[in-house]
Order: sequence, then structure tokens, then C-alpha cells
Amino acid sequence: MTSASASVPAAPAWARRAAHAIALCAVPSGLWRIAMASGVYVGYSDQVLRDDFDIPGWGIAYVVGLSVLTELAALFPLLLVSDRWRPLRPRTLTALALTQDR
Repeated sequence: MTSASASVPAAPAWARRAAHAIALCAVPSGLWRIAMASGVYVGYSDQVLRDDFDIPGWGIAYVVGLSVLTELAALFPLLLVSDRWRPLRPRTLTALALTQDR
């Protein structure tokens, strides 16, 4: 650890628990979408899957891609509370911030 990152306090325990909860909340819908794309019956008739979701077809790529993007967005808070990743120090962010005083 460098001296700059050592001065930044770690995220509180409640923030870490909340970040884990956010990541876990997106899992059921992602699994449901992947099951739908794989052909498992999830409550839609074959006609609805063909007409509305284009499954089989390009709808599979859309549904799986949507699941991947949703999971990545849900994992982002874990990155924010991580001790290992500090992209910019607060002073750097302050220097980069656009203010009306300029």
C-alpha cells in the first residue's frame, strides 16, 4: 500500500453488506433470463417467445447480453467498497471537478 491509499479509510461494514446484497439481488432475474434463452419453460408459450422475444434467434443474444450487463452493473458497488481498487485520490477528483468558479 502506498501512503496515499493508506490514508483513505476502509468502507464501513454496512456498506460492504449492502454491496453484496445488491449483487445478489440481480442473480434470480439473470438466471430466469438465461433459462428462457436456453429453452426451459418459464411461463411463456412458444409463440410468445418467437413473436415478442425472437427466441430462437437474435433474442437469445439480447437476453443473455442483458443478463450479463445487469450482473456487471450489480457488481459495480462491490468494486466501490473494495480496498484493493482506488482509481483516483480525492485531491485528484477535486482538481478534475468542474466548478463555476473557473
